[in-house]
Amino acid sequence: MKSLPLDAHAHLDAMLPARAIARAGFVLAMTLSSDEARIALARADERAVWGVGCHPRRARAVRAFDRDEFTELARRSPLIGEIGLDLTSRVPMPAQRATFRAALAVACALGRVVSIHPHRTSSAVLDELRRRMPPAAILHWWSGNDEETRRAVALGCYFSVHRAVARLRIWQDVPPERLLVESDIRYADPPASSPTSVARTEVLLAARTAARPEEIRAGAWRALRAIIAASRSHALWPRPFLDQVRSEVSVR
Repeated sequence: MKSLPLDAHAHLDAMLPARAIARAGFVLAMTLSSDEARIALARADERAVWGVGCHPRRARAVRAFDRDEFTELARRSPLIGEIGLDLTSRVPMPAQRATFRAALAVACALGRVVSIHPHRTSSAVLDELRRRMPPAAILHWWSGNDEETRRAVALGCYFSVHRAVARLRIWQDVPPERLLVESDIRYADPPASSPTSVARTEVLLAARTAARPEEIRAGAWRALRAIIAASRSHALWPRPFLDQVRSEVSVR
């Protein structure tokens, strides 16, 4: 059986028809606000898992954040994302931090997987995770330094690697079972571009870690299996997605 790519972080238009979303392959699709999450969670895609997010750059989403509403949405998804901290955001850091902490608290209470945005806030994000660590935390587009990366590994974090950071030396020091690959494609990008983007990043990451691209892909699927097992959200994953995880891992 030919292995299929896994995209651990992407942005898809939840208003697209199912056949268009299916072209993205197996993907963890992030939302940026509760309003977007509510639309996305009304779907029933077999290969896309939609997260519940509140992006730190979205001032309106941060202002409108309501923990009760966020919790209600998170009960319907195995994934919380995209959440985090961003030093370049115009949203005041105290507001970002309060929202991030509340979202992490929901993730811990419900046993959810979390995809985290740590733009120029690597140390601050790790400080928050040390305070309250969800069952599985995936650091999106990570670019922390050596010390920060070692801290993240010690905390048990996973990493979704984008092509822009795939050549960083830090990946040589991260256990391969903690590495996933992401496209971070945007809403205007065709969903079908996700598998191609992931495959290119697998090649770059393989070169940096002295692995083969197929080993990077196999490791990502094993990482996802461990992530699902660590969470309390197994029943919320689409059955075809779980079947693919089992298939990908069992043939290796």
